Amino acid sequence: MPLVMDEEDVAHVQSVLARAWQLQAGRPTGDFEGDLQELAGWFDPKLRGQTLREKLVALPALDAGATRLPATILVPCGDERYLVTPEGRAWLECSRAPHSGTGGQVVFASGEGALLERELLATYRAWTRHRLDDVIEKRTGVGAPMLPTAAGIVLMLLVNRSLDRETAIRRVRDPATQSKIDDVVADVLESFADVLGGVSKRGRSREHFSLWSGYPLTEARRRLAGWLILDTEEGFVYVDRASEGQVIDFVARDIARRRGVDKSTVDSAFAALVDAYRRRLEDLSGLGSGFERVGRTDALRERLLQAVRDNP
Repeated sequence: MPLVMDEEDVAHVQSVLARAWQLQAGRPTGDFEGDLQELAGWFDPKLRGQTLREKLVALPALDAGATRLPATILVPCGDERYLVTPEGRAWLECSRAPHSGTGGQVVFASGEGALLERELLATYRAWTRHRLDDVIEKRTGVGAPMLPTAAGIVLMLLVNRSLDRETAIRRVRDPATQSKIDDVVADVLESFADVLGGVSKRGRSREHFSLWSGYPLTEARRRLAGWLILDTEEGFVYVDRASEGQVIDFVARDIARRRGVDKSTVDSAFAALVDAYRRRLEDLSGLGSGFERVGRTDALRERLLQAVRDNP
């Protein structure tokens, strides 16, 4: 935007941006920092294309007048729909402050936007690093703890001694066989999650536990990248043997961060997981994926509880 503008042009741009903001935010402009957060609903790179398409379709049309504003401050989206950009909101903030001027003109100083520019840069930095920061938080055990079912599938693999391709739980392409495997997994995970996190009030959809499309395995892989292996070609699912100790400690620390969880709760939840696993072990073995050794399971329990005790 130019540093010298006619007062009428300033008023026109202010009017257009204010009306465009009202349409896209559903309210007048407010605190600048809060408004930047509001703009995440339009400009955050993590947004899905489908979400943006639906929002643009629902965005009311705007009469922006004959004068076209730069797309840096007002993005034309087609069909007379426009979006105020973070820069546009910053310009609106800046233009409302007192300015010098003569002969019906307004003069902006080149340094007036410096503070606003720093806030814009911080906002864009947070948006562009969101995915990276999210991955790092999950990988380092910061942020919200794992869902109980995600922790449960890791513990199930450890109980099953799935530490290499030979003892892995299989993910297969035959729907009937996979359904049987998923049924065993669902029984074990539900038993563990109901004790650790409480019975879900909304209920848990067992199909969401599938090794193909279920969220427990997906979240566990995000948290344990490089330690939890999914061979997408052969379908083997297992914990890297060399990382077994690190995985146990990670899961124990993560479980211990859950509100209201203590050693007794973890012990009961692990016992429920093992009981459910052993009830279905014959089925799992018949599917070529059952490999527990009781002595190793007892040692796993002790190490898990010790890690929980060490991370109160």
